[in-house]
Amino acid sequence: MDASMGPGGRDDFVPAPVLSAEDVAEHLGQLAGWNIDNARLVKSFHFQTSGDAVLFVNRACETAQTRNHHPHMYWWKRDVRIELYTHKSNGLTIRDFNFAACCDNLSEKAA
Repeated sequence: MDASMGPGGRDDFVPAPVLSAEDVAEHLGQLAGWNIDNARLVKSFHFQTSGDAVLFVNRACETAQTRNHHPHMYWWKRDVRIELYTHKSNGLTIRDFNFAACCDNLSEKAA
């Protein structure tokens, strides 16, 4: 196994390439409600109940562990804000946009 790989041979420990401004704009156009704020990919989610918000946070945390990609998450009652940025690459990568799409999917399941 390559030394740069993580447990189980995952390549998520290898830094992903930072996306160009054009690629960021293209990927951003495919996501509803996401925007760029302070070089981060950001979205705020609002849920009907605090229980739905907690369910979303827990599922997002499980996904983060599985993908070894951990967003900044802010939870207050029925609202959750997600901020994505690939620290290892020092910029936005495809991993951020893939995780954003996953969060959108998880939010639909939590509601």
